[in-house]
Amino acid sequence: MRASKIRSCFGYGADGGNGAMFDFGKDRLASMRVNPGLSAYAEDPESAGGSLRELLEFGKGRVPKDLWAETEIRLMARAGLRLLDLGVQNRILNSCRKVLRSSGFKFRDEWASVITGTVNCEFMVVLVLIAIQMK
Repeated sequence: MRASKIRSCFGYGADGGNGAMFDFGKDRLASMRVNPGLSAYAEDPESAGGSLRELLEFGKGRVPKDLWAETEIRLMARAGLRLLDLGVQNRILNSCRKVLRSSGFKFRDEWASVITGTVNCEFMVVLVLIAIQMK
């Protein structure tokens, strides 16, 4: 299995987070959901990164360890985080970036961001199309 065919993404909305692992080599999609969403950490932004650990373990259980460093991981924060003050958003994202950098997966700081409503809709359409193709 080539790492270039495995992709992962965490999407976080106001009501929780979703992790999705796409294994294009095996035509497979795996996903899980965690609660609460990142906006729940508005009062304690530095703790937000810890909320990713369960999703990261989920991903590590699906990607062979020797491919972690080549497997990209991205975080797309959605509606709940968009509603918060920009300073709080940045503190939450920085907490998440710290955890993602140390995850063992391939990660760049710019891959963790708050996405617009339009991008969120486009992403959901892509997820649906991938899921349909993988059936």
